[in-house]
Amino acid sequence: MHRLVLNGAGVGVISCYLCAPDLEAGRLVHLLPAWSSAPVVVNLVFPGRRELTPAVRAFVDYLKASNPPGMHWQNNTIPPLKQ
Repeated sequence: MHRLVLNGAGVGVISCYLCAPDLEAGRLVHLLPAWSSAPVVVNLVFPGRRELTPAVRAFVDYLKASNPPGMHWQNNTIPPLKQ
Protein backbone atom coordinates (compact mmCIF):
# COMPACT_ATOMS: atom_id res chain seq x y z
CA MET A 1 0.00 0.00 0.00
CA HIS A 2 2.79 2.40 0.93
CA ARG A 3 4.59 1.95 -2.39
CA LEU A 4 1.37 2.24 -4.38
CA VAL A 5 0.41 5.52 -2.72
CA LEU A 6 3.97 6.84 -2.93
CA ASN A 7 4.00 6.08 -6.67
CA GLY A 8 0.74 7.94 -7.28
CA ALA A 9 -1.75 5.05 -7.43
CA GLY A 10 -4.22 6.85 -5.16
CA VAL A 11 -5.13 7.40 -1.53
CA GLY A 12 -4.45 4.90 1.25
CA VAL A 13 -4.21 4.34 4.98
CA ILE A 14 -0.56 3.84 5.89
CA SER A 15 1.03 3.28 9.32
CA CYS A 16 2.88 6.28 10.68
CA TYR A 17 6.13 4.38 11.09
CA LEU A 18 6.14 3.74 7.31
CA CYS A 19 5.02 7.11 5.99
CA ALA A 20 6.53 9.64 8.44
CA PRO A 21 9.77 10.11 6.41
CA ASP A 22 7.75 10.64 3.22
CA LEU A 23 5.46 13.15 4.94
CA GLU A 24 8.46 15.08 6.25
CA ALA A 25 10.07 15.09 2.79
CA GLY A 26 6.86 16.23 1.10
CA ARG A 27 6.47 13.06 -0.97
CA LEU A 28 3.12 12.31 0.75
CA VAL A 29 0.38 14.57 2.11
CA HIS A 30 -1.74 13.83 5.19
CA LEU A 31 -5.25 14.33 3.79
CA LEU A 32 -7.46 13.85 6.87
CA PRO A 33 -5.51 14.94 9.97
CA ALA A 34 -8.57 14.79 12.26
CA TRP A 35 -9.22 11.12 11.39
CA SER A 36 -7.35 8.00 12.47
CA SER A 37 -7.94 4.32 11.90
CA ALA A 38 -8.84 1.90 14.66
CA PRO A 39 -5.95 0.24 16.50
CA VAL A 40 -4.81 -3.09 15.10
CA VAL A 41 -4.12 -6.09 17.31
CA VAL A 42 -0.78 -7.73 16.49
CA ASN A 43 0.09 -11.23 17.64
CA LEU A 44 3.50 -12.83 17.81
CA VAL A 45 3.44 -16.52 16.92
CA PHE A 46 6.43 -18.74 17.65
CA PRO A 47 7.10 -22.35 18.64
CA GLY A 48 6.43 -23.29 22.26
CA ARG A 49 8.85 -22.44 25.02
CA ARG A 50 10.97 -25.43 24.26
CA GLU A 51 14.41 -24.66 22.96
CA LEU A 52 13.94 -21.14 21.64
CA THR A 53 17.13 -19.74 20.19
CA PRO A 54 18.62 -16.88 22.18
CA ALA A 55 17.79 -14.48 19.32
CA VAL A 56 14.10 -15.47 19.29
CA ARG A 57 13.91 -15.32 23.09
CA ALA A 58 15.51 -11.84 23.10
CA PHE A 59 13.07 -10.66 20.42
CA VAL A 60 10.02 -11.99 22.30
CA ASP A 61 11.25 -10.44 25.57
CA TYR A 62 11.88 -7.10 23.84
CA LEU A 63 8.40 -7.02 22.32
CA LYS A 64 6.78 -7.87 25.65
CA ALA A 65 8.75 -5.19 27.49
CA SER A 66 8.24 -2.44 24.90
CA ASN A 67 4.55 -3.11 24.19
CA PRO A 68 2.57 -3.62 27.38
CA PRO A 69 -1.17 -4.35 27.02
CA GLY A 70 -3.18 -1.26 26.13
CA MET A 71 -0.21 0.68 24.77
CA HIS A 72 -0.30 1.84 21.18
CA TRP A 73 2.36 0.10 19.12
CA GLN A 74 3.70 3.29 17.65
CA ASN A 75 3.63 6.39 19.84
CA ASN A 76 5.19 8.68 17.26
CA THR A 77 2.83 11.20 15.84
CA ILE A 78 2.67 12.25 12.25
CA PRO A 79 4.91 15.27 11.72
CA PRO A 80 3.14 18.59 11.21
CA LEU A 81 2.75 19.92 7.70
CA LYS A 82 5.47 22.33 6.63
CA GLN A 83 4.03 25.82 6.12
